[in-house]
Amino acid sequence: MDKSEQAEFLRGVRDQLGLSAEEVGKLIGMSGRNYRDWIAGKILPSKNKMELLSDLSGLSIPTVIEEREEWWSGRVNGSKGAKKRIEMYGVTLTQADRAKGGRVSQKKRRENPDYYRKLGCRVASKFVIPKHSTKLAEFVGIVLGDGCLTKTQCQISLHMMDDIEYAKHVCELADKLFGAKPSVCSYPKQNIIRVIFSGVKFTEILEGLGLKTGNKIRHQVDIPEWIKNNSDYLRACMRGLYDTDGGTFTHRHTVNGYQYIHFGLSFTSASVPLLSSYKLGLQENGFGVHGSGYNSFLYGTRTAKRFFEVFEPRNIKHLNRLVEYSSGRNRLGKLK
Repeated sequence: MDKSEQAEFLRGVRDQLGLSAEEVGKLIGMSGRNYRDWIAGKILPSKNKMELLSDLSGLSIPTVIEEREEWWSGRVNGSKGAKKRIEMYGVTLTQADRAKGGRVSQKKRRENPDYYRKLGCRVASKFVIPKHSTKLAEFVGIVLGDGCLTKTQCQISLHMMDDIEYAKHVCELADKLFGAKPSVCSYPKQNIIRVIFSGVKFTEILEGLGLKTGNKIRHQVDIPEWIKNNSDYLRACMRGLYDTDGGTFTHRHTVNGYQYIHFGLSFTSASVPLLSSYKLGLQENGFGVHGSGYNSFLYGTRTAKRFFEVFEPRNIKHLNRLVEYSSGRNRLGKLK
């Protein structure tokens, strides 16, 4: 706002309220000297306090020409002053001083992230908090399957060759749900790729959905209740689980002296509650469940095809293996 208009407004507030500069300043939590400096145009007034003065007096605030963040002059002139001080006295800051400065800086970035983002500073990423849906339930299943959740990151580890297309699906799903743009890193020695979501806020959102940070086996994780209580959500979550921790297998079987090779689906988890919920989900959808220990099996090509119809896995490698088996020769021959 123009300095003359600023001064006129501040004098008007003082006269309207019938108070001195000291009394007006005390009313809004500042000194009378600072109030007089505002009138003289020596320093810029606080937006919040100007709005408060307008409410108290009933006078309208003049048109704002430019708005600056709090302590803007420190940002502009602080660097020059710091360099000069170091030239004269050397580094005098203690570790406690540095820590305090870091806390203040982070607080300002949290309060005005858009401003600091425009300056090129690193600020906390923005994420959408999604509503409950089948897509969200599927993502939860993916994290429960091959995910690792810490306080600052969510990493999903996949096979470097077999899961390359599925990794794209995970990235697209996360973008639609959270507006998240993950990093995809390759680790050739381990033959894996990792889809990595960074950000404390992202982890907090996942925790709010019922996921836990730390070791999944130690925690003995389970499918969250909001998913188990909805049949559509449960199927979607099981899709994510199977896509990441599921697999296919073949086994040999002998009937009337002839040897056959049969196809099946497997799911493995060392978390007892999670495996139990997965088996229960299969049973609720009409599947007979086999297996022991950490394993769950479905036997037969027809059963496998119905599983794909019901749960619609997105990881193409599983479907490719079923198609490959179905097109092959399943009867191996007569035993001698």
